[in-house]
Amino acid sequence: MIKRIVLAEVILLLGLVLVSTALFAGESLTIYTEGIACVEESRTVLLVGGDAEKLRLDNVPSRLIPSSLQVDLDGEILAQAFYYTPPERILTAQIGEQIQLESEGKLYHGTLLAVGEWLALRDENERIHLIKNPERIEIQSGNELALSPYVELTLSCQQGGVKLIELLYLTEGISWKASYIGVLSQDETSLALDAWISVSNGCGRDFTDATVKLVAGEVNREPQSTGYGRSAMALEAVQKTSLTGETAFEYHVYKVPGKLSVANGSSKLVPYTASASVGVNKTYTYDGAYYDGVKVALEFVNSLANGLGNALPGGVARIFQQQSDGTTLFIGESRIMDTPVDEQISLEVGSAFDLVGERIQVSREQVASSTYRGSYLITLANHKEEAVLISVVEHPGGSSWEILSSSEGYEKVDSDTICFSVNVPAGAKKEVSYTVEYRY
Repeated sequence: MIKRIVLAEVILLLGLVLVSTALFAGESLTIYTEGIACVEESRTVLLVGGDAEKLRLDNVPSRLIPSSLQVDLDGEILAQAFYYTPPERILTAQIGEQIQLESEGKLYHGTLLAVGEWLALRDENERIHLIKNPERIEIQSGNELALSPYVELTLSCQQGGVKLIELLYLTEGISWKASYIGVLSQDETSLALDAWISVSNGCGRDFTDATVKLVAGEVNREPQSTGYGRSAMALEAVQKTSLTGETAFEYHVYKVPGKLSVANGSSKLVPYTASASVGVNKTYTYDGAYYDGVKVALEFVNSLANGLGNALPGGVARIFQQQSDGTTLFIGESRIMDTPVDEQISLEVGSAFDLVGERIQVSREQVASSTYRGSYLITLANHKEEAVLISVVEHPGGSSWEILSSSEGYEKVDSDTICFSVNVPAGAKKEVSYTVEYRY
């Protein structure tokens, strides 16, 4: 019997859920920031018993990584296969098959030869038609198209009946990320900080009442082929709870309290941690070789004594400040890197309007075949009503270098960086000069 599928209706067919041969007994997700998840499922299945029995498992992710699938069953797995035809590959799967299409009011019928910007079709008279952007395509094929993903197991089980089957696999299309909202006090000495976790599911199936763990840390992966496009994500927040953290291998693992349901094509926000008052210091940095302007940052220690004390996963922090008139001002955003307890965090939120830096190279001369000498002058202007401390960062360059003279004391930060700490009085200017000899 010939199966007829109208391509314009395929999207509707993809939404249909086939009757599964298995019932869910439980599932858990371990989600990574790289866009993958490790899924563990328990299902009950009804087996007839015997050799080479076929078992079809529906309701699996369309972005399942087939080579990662592990099956634990009371019986012997002889073979396992994953079937799915993504929408963008339906036509490709029909190359060599008979199709019918309509273009500019004309019907074409023949064998599909190639798919791309143009469709190549050979009709019954051996004529080749190249057609672009057809209005309608009908597929007439005896080949079964797996419009919904499923796993097929071939197994040997001596006794039939209701069995428990355990599945373990990786799927792409599920990820999580942290985000932070901070409100700076008017006196700029403390920060109210809330952390949220966003779990996004674009793997092609829903997860209901799943146990969820989130892994922070960079997991090495070999290069993967390009995945399917993601659908738009709907955002939904869950109840106010707190995540608990633990270490596993070289990573941090955060367990979401209770059960979490995340439909395909949606995201959910989960509260992670909150602190009403984190002590912060405001710092100023001028790196004239790389940036214009004097950068302003908020620095604090992730410690229990400072109102935090949980390992903080990497994410964007958006900082606001309440004004004296009761309004709230957005003052900038920065990224928090994966930060263990008791480590320092610096959030660069913008450039200081009332602080100006200027850097010029006064001289440069070659003193030997591979040795050069350069002099630099940095001028800092403070238009504020109070004195400020500005860290002036310089990069001497070369394979080796030596500071011959400087107007201010400096600290060697690393092999390529030095830092001057300069106190600039209110309404005044301050100059920093130095001479460096560097070699290549």
